[in-house]
Amino acid sequence: MHLHRLFIFCSGTVNWAFYLCLLIGFVLVPALKMLGGEAARETANPWYYLFFLNNFDYIQKWPLLPDALILIVLWSVAVEEQFYVAWPLLMKWLPVKRLPLFFVLVIGGTLLFRSFYTGASDQDYAVRQFHTLAVIGDMALGGLLAYLTLYNPRFFNGISSLPKAGVAAIYAAALVILLFREELFALPVALVLERLVIGLVFGLVILEQNFCRHSFFKCARWKNLSRAGIYTYGLYCLHFFVISLVQKLAEKLHFPTTASSTAALAALALAATLGIAFLSFWYFERPFLSLKERFSRITKD
Repeated sequence: MHLHRLFIFCSGTVNWAFYLCLLIGFVLVPALKMLGGEAARETANPWYYLFFLNNFDYIQKWPLLPDALILIVLWSVAVEEQFYVAWPLLMKWLPVKRLPLFFVLVIGGTLLFRSFYTGASDQDYAVRQFHTLAVIGDMALGGLLAYLTLYNPRFFNGISSLPKAGVAAIYAAALVILLFREELFALPVALVLERLVIGLVFGLVILEQNFCRHSFFKCARWKNLSRAGIYTYGLYCLHFFVISLVQKLAEKLHFPTTASSTAALAALALAATLGIAFLSFWYFERPFLSLKERFSRITKD
């Protein structure tokens, strides 16, 4: 398979939704604010966003956030796009048997880079969380786990035959991380290893869900939930925008700040986000995805 063609197609399908978010963030949101009598105070640099370098703009401005909330989450999409562009070029010349070494070197490079930014300052935090070199090890770890699953029978058999006690340990570790992340990764050495540990635990969750024969449950059995996966990109990119609209609506209508009204607003925001993600997929993302058959060609080497 020509990996570079596969990655180029994948990145292309993401780009259009990404640019829709830019249109909303840099054009629609300021226009709506001015219509509402507010001043548009956007500090994000659109040129960084246009070329998928906005994670670096994010680092420079941190802790100041973009005025348009929809722009906040797009730093991770930038890293994803950088991955799609760079990795196929690197991997094109690597034989398959050398890929594990490549993945390990990338992970090691990420750990080394993070070791220089373990301070408590805003700048160190921003670099650790958003810099490409500080997070690209996540991609390498995913590639390494995928490689071992495909080409290492011993590893695959270990995952597929994992006993229930091992499965429980994986989910217990995931729960501990979700509840006590800040406490677990407070020391400098822990900050260096933070993303590697989290990525490994949740990578094992994915492998367990796909291949383990002794799982307590399989998410794939929830057919409606599985089918809803096609809307997750829209949910991720658009949810802040919808939440901000609901908040503005609540302010205009002078909603009380009671627990019940807050819960009602949260339910409204969730329903609206789901609806907009549905429309985004079928009427915006899907037409571009359909171009796959016309403009992409994936062949075996």
